[in-house]
Parts: sequence; structure tokens; C-alpha cells
Amino acid sequence: MMKKQILLFYVLLCGIIYGQSTNRYAPVTYPTSPDVTKIQTYGQVPVTPYSGLANVSIPIYTIKEGDFEFPISLNYNTRGIKVKEEATRVGLGWSLGFPGLISRSMIGQDDFIGNPTSSAVGSVNANGKYFNARANNGSLVPDFTGYMHGPQSQLKLGLDTRIMPTDYKLDEYTNNSYYTRENIDFQPDNFSYSIPKFSGKFIFARNKKPILEKLQDNLKIEVLDSLDYLGQATMKKMKIIDKEGTTYTFDDFERYHYTGLFPTYIDNAWYVSKIKTRTGNEIKFTYDILETVPSYNLYDYAGMPVSLYNDCGGLNGLSPCGTFPFGESKTYEGLQYFKSKLVKKIQFPQGIIEFEYENREDIYQDKKISKIFIKDNKNALIQTIKLNYEYFVANYNSVLTDLGEWQQNMNGFAERQKYLNNRLKLTSVQILDRDNNLISSQNFEYYDQNVPAKNSTAVDLWGYFNGVNNNPHLFPDFDLTVPNSSGNSMVTYYTGTETTVHIPGSNRNVNPSVTNSMLLKKIIYPTKGSSEFIYESNTYDPVTSFQNDLSASKISFFMNSTNSYNYAGGLRIKSIINRDNEGGVYATDYSYHDENNPNKSWGYLTERPNLFDLRKRSNGVPGSQFYDPEDTNGLNAYILIRNHALYDDNFIGYKKVTETQQNNVNIIKKEYEYNVAPTLVYSHVFAFGRGLEAPTPTYTEPQYLFIKTSMRAEPFDFRPYHTEITSSQQSIRYKRDYSFHYKPFELKDERGTYNGLLLSVKNYAHENQIFKLVDSEDYAYNIYYNQKQYWGVIYGHAVHERLGSSSDWSFSFHNPLYSIVQPLYYPVVQTKGYNPGQYNLTYKAILSLYNPGPSSISKSKFVGGQTLVTTTDYTYANLNQPDSIGNLTSQKTTFPDNSSQTSKYSYAIEKGNQLLINRNIISLPLETINTETIGNTTETLSKIETIYPTALPTAQTGNLVLPLSVISYDVQNTASTEVIYDQYDSKGNILQYTTKDGIVTSIIWGYNSTQPIAKVTGVSYAVANALAADIISASNADIDAGTEQTLIGKLDIFRKESSLQNAQLTTYTYDPLVGVTSITPPSGIREIYKYDSANRLQNIKDVTGKLLKEFNYNYKP
Repeated sequence: MMKKQILLFYVLLCGIIYGQSTNRYAPVTYPTSPDVTKIQTYGQVPVTPYSGLANVSIPIYTIKEGDFEFPISLNYNTRGIKVKEEATRVGLGWSLGFPGLISRSMIGQDDFIGNPTSSAVGSVNANGKYFNARANNGSLVPDFTGYMHGPQSQLKLGLDTRIMPTDYKLDEYTNNSYYTRENIDFQPDNFSYSIPKFSGKFIFARNKKPILEKLQDNLKIEVLDSLDYLGQATMKKMKIIDKEGTTYTFDDFERYHYTGLFPTYIDNAWYVSKIKTRTGNEIKFTYDILETVPSYNLYDYAGMPVSLYNDCGGLNGLSPCGTFPFGESKTYEGLQYFKSKLVKKIQFPQGIIEFEYENREDIYQDKKISKIFIKDNKNALIQTIKLNYEYFVANYNSVLTDLGEWQQNMNGFAERQKYLNNRLKLTSVQILDRDNNLISSQNFEYYDQNVPAKNSTAVDLWGYFNGVNNNPHLFPDFDLTVPNSSGNSMVTYYTGTETTVHIPGSNRNVNPSVTNSMLLKKIIYPTKGSSEFIYESNTYDPVTSFQNDLSASKISFFMNSTNSYNYAGGLRIKSIINRDNEGGVYATDYSYHDENNPNKSWGYLTERPNLFDLRKRSNGVPGSQFYDPEDTNGLNAYILIRNHALYDDNFIGYKKVTETQQNNVNIIKKEYEYNVAPTLVYSHVFAFGRGLEAPTPTYTEPQYLFIKTSMRAEPFDFRPYHTEITSSQQSIRYKRDYSFHYKPFELKDERGTYNGLLLSVKNYAHENQIFKLVDSEDYAYNIYYNQKQYWGVIYGHAVHERLGSSSDWSFSFHNPLYSIVQPLYYPVVQTKGYNPGQYNLTYKAILSLYNPGPSSISKSKFVGGQTLVTTTDYTYANLNQPDSIGNLTSQKTTFPDNSSQTSKYSYAIEKGNQLLINRNIISLPLETINTETIGNTTETLSKIETIYPTALPTAQTGNLVLPLSVISYDVQNTASTEVIYDQYDSKGNILQYTTKDGIVTSIIWGYNSTQPIAKVTGVSYAVANALAADIISASNADIDAGTEQTLIGKLDIFRKESSLQNAQLTTYTYDPLVGVTSITPPSGIREIYKYDSANRLQNIKDVTGKLLKEFNYNYKP
């Protein structure tokens, strides 16, 4: 075992009441003899094998109010540092762990912005472009729902005039008029939430109801409106109520301001401003506003004109003309501002946390956190956390990208390259006592041999450093496969005939030897022990990673490989080497490849970086069917190549990982296996929709087997894919699917829904030079899809364009993916039904899943040639029960001898408590029944029910939802009241309870109602409280040793009151946010608790000074 250093940041010696009493249903916690309730173990950095990430976290402070906790920490991302990455306010790679945020990615238009030009049609759209949007005829635009709810192998995209099973047509909203198309948002924005215990994604339906990705979280999310122009309700505040009844209010938002050609204001993040627990306690947050500017804005795209591919000779006229970027001028982003929120203060009943900021040299006008102060509720300093910094300074010479025009002219930003060369580096975290003396320090070292500037071109496809110092720009070289063509003025595309064109560009390959640039190397602990991190590049199997692909992207750097595995961006943990302060070395190694075949990677690339986009440029008059004059270059379009790929951070997953721990004595091996499925991508012959389904037999198949256009070697082509005819007694239905010949690059690949779920863990012992399987755990899951999936629709921003005077077809390439393929002369008679030529591209806006937890866990032990299996089966609430989604309803553990124990749980919905349901207190078990089965005999071991109010107010709880009593049942199901909670105060503190034997216990609360200072058994609260004014006042005034002695004197007087002589009294004193300082039990023999300058419990003595227990904080085996 590694020698460990234990540090108590602060001590709250609170033990459950049944440590002192025979009644285990008392609702309050009291200080008891010493318990260490918060420790940090150095040298044990956990790793998530599926992602290959180490979970590096430094706890700062955890706010506790009853059973609610709000943790604050410093967290580090070991995936790697991207070249253009800006450091946060706590240093490069680090983040302030602060679970109180809602963020947004705007898709299409801003969901919360109305129509400022609604005067064109009166006030039809005063309700907004997304929420409650209306068509020209005044009808509400519906949510696009339904269509599929099955496995991901089913339909992915729909190019359709409608979305089944509903019968509305998208044509009515996308093609009805220019006004309707431009003033209805068909794409819901994506939101993410992070609060204690819950994190995930959601969208809003048009009625402002949230649609969660994780249905088991069962959160209530509300939009709290304020008024903008035209009375449009825009989101300035939000509220989340979790399923434990805790309410989070978000009314401090961060705004993004883009000053380009089309200035934009977007509220993209909302910070928690207040938390109210179900017991009524509040935590309040205060923020400062800071306007910051990123170090630089690189241009986004370079264009590759489609029409140039027939102008410069070569095979079939497919040689590109000129040099990159193919004649398209570079475009720069406009100036970006962020009106950021800086957390300044957190106030909670027991104390205050304050944040101090200083200027920094790597981001223009931004700040860094320099100190964090922990104070009690009297504003007395308890502890200071000091963050010390230096800077990563660019020391690697490479070609630099051009700066935006705004940076060349911006006042006050003349030293712009200084900001581009510097990155904030966190070097240590120090803990100081209340007198500013150093208690302890954690120091950090980094891999900083090669530090590029933020605008360096030495960047791989994923954004990480690759050490190529002569890249002229950021656009990669790659191979693009396009259809072969024939003819001159008219080009006909034939299925299955293709030509690969090489596009010259920069070397954007991964370089495993330098990707660790600027990454965390070592943590040095206060004891001088350390943890060192060794990294290696991510790898993936290009064959098993994808389904329906290998030719889909036609981009060589993702699919085509002569190796058994490809490198992906970023890093994974290879080894963690822990050293103690006595020279001991303890290493943990991770392997992500097949032990029997090192060239076989267990990695799956779950998302390919998105580098491409298709854009249509036009010069005609908006609103006309055809542009005039004709486009002389054929299709006036560009394939746009991004300089920085778009992708989510969790782009890699490992199916199997082996962990080996070793020291000088033992070697232990663990094997992890995870569920990870091939990513579904859209191949060149993959149907993108269910076509159309005409209600009557009015449509006859066109006579065209291919599509003719006047554009040459156009790399996208739209063709019939599948025809289906169904009949019934009344009608014949004709259905046709179409496919793009090449993947529309804007759309993301679709990941497996089970990705990342742990399947098994196998533990091995090293005996006689071989590994022997000792035990294993196997996991199973039952995941359900929401039967009502929500879809977004990508529609056009351009009208038809004729592609040549002799063309039989007209195309409309809408931004970015919507195509209309419509023959000008139909070879059929069409009477009614849907227009067969008009399609809208639909996509799943969110995939809602129900995965409350494992359905079973089987633990196997391998002993003496036998396998002993213990299995626990879990049952959860049905997805169709919205007020209990995610709740565990029963668990049954079956032991190797076939005996079993079962626990069943009932919640508010089962007990019919509508008050709890309305408050969203729906995950709190109200009744628990435990049974045991041996053979054919089942016996009830216990049945306990907690009674809550069903209406408010009550005499006991006032307006708070708190327990009223606890009832137990014997084997004959006879009820017995174990405890009655007689009275609470307005803060939810219990004041009096009565146990089943009729004995009453009263609690006197002091320190501004945050701590129990006296427990009085045998006397009512009315009697005890009438005598408690002096001790309450003295506790509120307790700020130092002198005032504590005054309080102890008042408590001793209180104990001698004649009305309390027959009562059992225990009294307490505290240092708030540190711990209990004295406990005086009914015997009167006081125990004194002493803490060192680090607020660690040092010793316990009795009132005579006799040492009862001493604590030492050193490494020990």
C-alpha cells in the first residue's frame, strides 16, 4: 500500500443521533466524539478508463446545508491543450468546478428572439421565431415530433415534406413565403446544465417545456421571462427544480457580442444566482461583470470553387486551378466581446466564500482568480486559498496565421502578439491560516519544452500541437472523391464511377511525440510526495469505429490507413507514477490495445472532426424562381474548409482497458470492458429520408434514371435510392427515398446510445509469474427511448436557380443542405398529393433516453475452483410514470446459496402525496420494505414509512415540506409510531421530537440558528427555550476564545436551571466552519477539542487537561 498523507481541510464532527441514543429516527445530527468527515488522500488520482482521462481535482470547499452539498473545486482536463486554447481564470487546462451553470449553443436562429420586423404582417409573430411561432395564416407552428424511437440503426435523417406520424407538411412553413421562412426558427437551440448531482443536455419545445436528453434526471426547467421589444418574452432568467426539491434560480447571464457583417448579441450562459433547498435554506451568489476580448480571431474558412474543376485540364478536367485557397479570399471574423460573469461572493447560512481577482497578461482586459477566502457568517476569516501563477511563453518558432483586420487597427491592442504568446500557468495552490501563515502547498509542473503561439500553424486536425514549423496555413491536404462525368455543356453522373482528386494543403497530422505540449506533468504534495503523469496519443481502429462507412467521407485522413490503427487528437493516460517522501515508487499503467496484438487498438472514434461545409453564392433578385443572367460558371458554390475542426470533446472511447498497479511487492491487474458501438455515418448511398407518401395514386415514376445539370464535377449529387409501392383496398401508395451521393458535412455522425457504459471489471492477482482471475463484476442495462423524438429542420435561404438554358432540371441549394430537385416538365399527369420534388432536411434535435442505472450487477468470486456468484437486480420506475422517472423501486440480491434479500421503495407518486409531487420532491423514498427469502419462505425484516405533509401550512412544519413522523410495521403489519417531529423553526431546524416511549427531546439552536448548542431530553421546547435567551445570545456573539468561555459559562448556568434538573442535558460549542470545540454530556465531564492552524483536529482533552486522544498527520503504511 502506498503511504498516505491525510489532511483535514476542516472538521465537522457530526455523528448521527443514534450514536448516542437507542432511537435511530431522530432527525438531527449532533457533534460526537471524534469522526473525520472530510479527508483528502494524496497520491491517488482516479482514471476513467473508457476515456483515458485522469480525474485531477483539488477540493476548495463544500457548502453543506442538511443533506444538500455544493462542492467547489479546481479540476484539470488531461485530454491535452489545443494550440488556440485560452487559459481560464484559474490557469491553462484548469477550471473552477462550480456546479451551477446553464449554457447554450445557438442552432439556426436565437430561440428567444422575436421578430423585430413583424410589422410586415401585423403582429402575427410577436410571440417569437421559435416559441409559439405562427405561420402567415396565424396557425401555430407545431413541434416536429415522432418518426422513430427505436435503435440508432433506424432512420437518421428525413428529407421529407412531412414528419410522420403527424400529417403536417413542412412546405406550408418553409416554402409558403419568404416572410414565413425567414421568421420561423425550425432548429431548437441546444442547452446544457450542470448542478450538483445532475448534468446533461436539453432543448425546449415550442411551448417552453424542456426535453431532456437524460430522462432519468427528471428536472423541472422553467423560463422566467422579461420583456424585450414588442412585448416578446426573451429569456433573461431560468429556474431548475431537481427531483429532490432543490430550486436553482439562474438570472445572471453571460452575453456574447459579435461585431462582424451582421452584429449579433447572444446570451450563451446563465449562472446560478440562488439555491433554495427543500428544507428552506438559501445559498446566494453575487457576480461582477467583465467585458473581455479573445486574444485573436482567425479566419474561419477558405473556399474551393466547384466550377474550377473543369478549367485546368487533367483527368476528366479534374485538376484544380491555381494555389490554395483556390481563388476564394480569406474572410475574417468580426470582433468578439464577452460580457462575462465573475463569481464574487457565495453566502450561505454558516458562512461566506469570497473570490479575489487580479489582472492578467494573456487575454486582453481579462482577470485571474488570485485568492479564495473562507469566512464564517460573522465575516471572520477562517482560511485563505491562494493561487499562484506564471505564464507559458511561446518558445517554438513556426509560421503564424494572419491576424484579423480588427486586431491591426484596434485601439489599445498594439501589443497583440504578446497576448498570443502568453498563456496563464497555475504553479501552486497554497492554504493559509486566518493569520496569513502558510499551512500547505501543492505545486504543479508541466511539459513546457515546446510552447507554440496561439496563432501558430503547427496544429493537427484536432487542434493540438504537431510541431510542423513550415505549414503555410491551417487548411489540410486531403483527397476528395467526386463522381466521374461525361459530356461538355451537360454533365451526366453515373452510379459507381468516381475519381479521387488530391487537394494540396498543410500537414495537419497528429505527432505523438509533441502532443503533450503545455500539459500537466507532475503534482507535488505538501509532504513532498508526488504524482507524475505520462501520456500517449489516442488511437482508434478505423475499421470497427464506423458503420456504413469507409467510403462515406471520402476524406483520406479519417478512413484510409495502411496501419492497423490511426492516431486521433489529444492524449490519454499511459502511466501515473506516485512517489512518497521516503523514496517509495508506486506505478499504475494503462493499456488500450489488445495484449496479444499490439497493433489492435480498442479505441473507437465516436465522432469525426467536422471540417467541411457547402455554401451557395448567388447574385440574383431574391424571390425570383430563376436567376438572370445565368451563372456562367455553372453552379456558383463553394466547398468551404474550416481551419479548425468542430467536434465534441468526448470523441474517443475505449472498449477494453487494462490497468496494472505495481510496487516493490505486489502486482495487481484490472481489466475494464465498456459498451461502445460503431458510429453511424452517412455514406454515399445511404437514404436520407422516407421520401414522400402520396395519399392517392396520382404520381408516376419519372423517366429519368439520373439527374442532369450544367455544373461540372460537382461533388454532391442527388439521386433516387429506393422505391416502394404499397396497396390496400382503397388506394395505392407510392413512396420514394432519395440520397445524397456524398455526406453533407454539416451534420454530425451519430454515436451509439450505450457508449461508455461499464460492462465488466475483472481483477487479477499475480501469482507464480502469471495473472490469476480473483473476482469479477458484470453489468447489464435496460435503456429505453422516448417514444416522442424531437426533430429540427434545415430549410433554405435562397430561391431556385436554373443551371442552363437546356437543363431539364432546376436546383436550389439552400444554406446549407436543403435541396429542391424539381423537373421543369413532368412526364406525368399530377392531380393532387405532395409535391414530389420538394424536400426539407430533418435531423434529430435531441435523442432522449431513459437509463436510470444498471439493471443487474453480478459479482463473481473464484475460490478453490468454485465460482461464487452474488447478483443484484434493480428495478426502476416505468418511463410512462412522469412523476417517478429515475426512481429505484426495488432491488433483489441473490447470494451463492440461492437465498435472497429484497428491498422495495415507494415514493410520492405511490403514496399519493400530491404536495411532494408539486414541489418535485419525487426521488425521496417514503416507504422501505425489506424481506429475506430462504428456500420457499419469505420473511419481512422491516417496513418503515416516513410521513410528510399533504398540504401546507401545518402546525409542525409551517410552510416547509419536512417529515412529520416515522412509522414502523411488525411482521403482522401492525403500525407503531417510532418518532413524531413536533416542531421546526422557519429554517427547517428541528426544535422538538417525541420518541415512541413518550420521551420528548428539545434542541436549542445557536450561532445564528446554524448549530445545536443544547440537547435537552425530558423537557418540552417551550420550557427549554424560555430559559435559553442568554445562551443563544452568547453563541451568536462567539468569535474567539474569550467569547467562547463566556458562552461555556452561560451554558453551565443553563444546565443548573431548576426547571431542567430532571432533564438530560448535552451542550456544545463550536468554531464555525472548523468544528466542535467542546461537548459537555449529562455527566458534566467536558471534552475539549483543539485544532491546529490548518483547522485539523489536533487532540481531545478533558476539562482537567488530561489527553484523551491525539491526531498526527504524517505518512504511514
